[in-house]
Amino acid sequence: MIARDETGDFFHYPSFLEADKHFKNEELCYMSNFTQNYLKAISYDEILEQRIANYKTLFEGIEDNDLNLDGIILTYMFPVLSPNGIALREYLKENNIYSQILWPNVQWNGASEFERKRSEQMVLLPIDQRYSLADMEYIVSVVNNFNKQKKLSQR
Repeated sequence: MIARDETGDFFHYPSFLEADKHFKNEELCYMSNFTQNYLKAISYDEILEQRIANYKTLFEGIEDNDLNLDGIILTYMFPVLSPNGIALREYLKENNIYSQILWPNVQWNGASEFERKRSEQMVLLPIDQRYSLADMEYIVSVVNNFNKQKKLSQR
């Protein structure tokens, strides 16, 4: 977390992926004094403003989203429904954009075909306060470029 604050998100993305593997089966622990103090220093109003601005940038900029969204609805991440969700997620990763999968267990836990398909198609984009307007514009350009490439390849 500290290294990311010092050098930026994209630089530490590979180490984040590696560290994330180790937390998959961890139980909840206590919050350290460092973490408590870190959280007290946050301006939550500024965070809210940034998240809304980031959501709005993706909402207005992403051209092909099969999920019909009615205006600005602040969520944990920005949802994109794509028939090529797995390939889009991989393309994002190649372009240093992390797209979280909230329910990876849907693929093996007896879920319905519809639920498994939706899990593959749903791509969640980051909108949190660490990302700037320039970051959001980069994400928009990467997603729109992917969609344009897919359309061209289908002709």
